[in-house]
Amino acid sequence: MSNEQNDGGPAFPWPSDDAYTRDMTGMSLRAYFAGQAMVGLLAGEADDNFRDAPSTAMDCVDYADALIAALNRPAQ
Repeated sequence: MSNEQNDGGPAFPWPSDDAYTRDMTGMSLRAYFAGQAMVGLLAGEADDNFRDAPSTAMDCVDYADALIAALNRPAQ
C-alpha cells in the first residue's frame, strides 16, 4: 500500500507543448479544495468555535481529501 497522497492533480492545468511551461502546473486540486473549505468555514458566523488555526487547517485538508475521494469513486 502506498503512502503517497492523491492531490487530485493540477487545479488549473496549463496546456502547453513548450518545455518551459509544461511543468508549470500551479497548485494542486487538493490545495484548492482545502483553501475553498477554509473560505467557507471562516465566512461563517463570528461565534463559531474553531479549536485553533492548525486544527482548522487540518479539518480543511480532510474536507479536500474527502472530496477528491468522492470524485474518484466509480459512477453509480
